[in-house]
Amino acid sequence: MSWSAAYLGLPESECHCWELVRRVYAAELGIELPRYEGTVLSAGERREVEALVAGEAANHDWRALDIASRAQPFDVLVFTRGGIRSHVGVAVSNHAMLHVAGTARIERFRKEPWDIRFVGLYRHLQSPFEGGHQ
Repeated sequence: MSWSAAYLGLPESECHCWELVRRVYAAELGIELPRYEGTVLSAGERREVEALVAGEAANHDWRALDIASRAQPFDVLVFTRGGIRSHVGVAVSNHAMLHVAGTARIERFRKEPWDIRFVGLYRHLQSPFEGGHQ
């Protein structure tokens, strides 16, 4: 059974999308990511999360990939909601992601409705798939 099964069903009231990414990275990879309090990120926090993942902040632990690239488990996927880059998920495979939409669930991100909202693919430099293991 996939590592992702342990997170299925977590309610959004307890775990927003970035918190899910943070929990997965800590538990599965031993990588601590910044924690944001509360269940809803403010616009400023959303920009900070995007900047962190995009490597634009002081933390340069991420590598941006072309969205057409093959997604590997634990890659972070960024999506627009309402025209704002504000939703993230964790790749389970090249086509499936773990994310929070009401509850934590697995959905295909290369199909509607997510494919047209998919705008970013990032790999942490400590990912098991970084360093030529793609």
